[in-house]
Amino acid sequence: MSKRNLLLLFVVMFWLIGCATTAPVLESPRQVSVPAAADAGDVEDAVIDALRTRGWAVAERSDGRIVADLNVRAHFARIDIRYDADSVTLEYVDSRNLEYEVVEGEERIHGNFNSWMTNLVNDIQRSLSFVE
Repeated sequence: MSKRNLLLLFVVMFWLIGCATTAPVLESPRQVSVPAAADAGDVEDAVIDALRTRGWAVAERSDGRIVADLNVRAHFARIDIRYDADSVTLEYVDSRNLEYEVVEGEERIHGNFNSWMTNLVNDIQRSLSFVE
């Protein structure tokens, strides 16, 4: 195989890998159970702490609801978080440069979004586990 053909093969291979960066949006909306010992204030504290730890910014805040934004390099994600003394619900709202699309009824987005959401959910659950 000539060097030119080999180079062309690598270019096509990397292009195909780049096209496969989207993944299904996992569990939208995502649910977090709240321990019985927690009240709405404990839940709000856990959510705010998790957002701060992961670099999310609070865009809007009201009783039982937070809209949060994440800016990572050229990527932007916005989520809606609703909470009370029983549960926390996190849902995708908007994004830029994360290749969000709906394909045959399935929401797809850059795989990093799922990681960011998983980390946020885990941090909220961890924080709530310490409520007594």
